[in-house]
Amino acid sequence: MVRSEGDASEFNPRRFVFVRRLVLDENKVTPEARLFRTTTVPSIPLIRGDLKELFEKEGVTGPTLYPVGAEVALTP
Repeated sequence: MVRSEGDASEFNPRRFVFVRRLVLDENKVTPEARLFRTTTVPSIPLIRGDLKELFEKEGVTGPTLYPVGAEVALTP
């Protein structure tokens, strides 16, 4: 089973202070949710592909969007 990878917070071991890989259980994400957060990294909003496409179509700028499967090095 593939798991999320990162450095856990010393104050709350269920949360990451640095993220290398974030793995989602699709069964726990409501199908209608286009924008959501996880318990592990609540400070990083996640969006579905259809919302990303809408952002791009409408010319929304500002957020950095990483494709699914991309390697990241995030400090929330």
